[in-house]
Amino acid sequence: MVSKAFEYLKGQREYRDSKNGRQLTDREKLMSIWLQNYATTLRAKLKSIRLEVPVDWAQLQLRPDEIWGGEAAANLLIEGYPIPEELQLLIHTSLNERAKELSVKVNSQGKLWITRAFWGVALKLNHTGEAMLCIAGLIASGDDRNIETARMINDKYLNLKEGSISRY
Repeated sequence: MVSKAFEYLKGQREYRDSKNGRQLTDREKLMSIWLQNYATTLRAKLKSIRLEVPVDWAQLQLRPDEIWGGEAAANLLIEGYPIPEELQLLIHTSLNERAKELSVKVNSQGKLWITRAFWGVALKLNHTGEAMLCIAGLIASGDDRNIETARMINDKYLNLKEGSISRY
């Protein structure tokens, strides 16, 4: 899939080959496109299950390759704001097995959902990747409070032009 993606990007002239490897021609444009398409193209295809929220979500013991998304990630990136109403945990293991390990009951109306991560275990997200994933989840919610929080995270971590966030 990566080679197909790079062929597509090359055809769109979104990167060029140089002595130092591939160079993106407009990084901000690609980030904006990814944010726009996350909810409809990627998120919709990810396997997930909803669970009851534990008493204190921040005390859950995460594995090194697990990462919070959306509102929970925002809470961590902005040091306590917002107080999450919905929680998303992205994992690389079996959804049902992880739910059992967390000692949390499956509940179709639950506010905690664990989702299969779409990147490989070997890939470690940097601050830019974490911020992108967080912002995409916040925007995908369609909630005005979350979109405002996405703007705050953008201002702190990415500095994309306002149009990259406000189109949603």
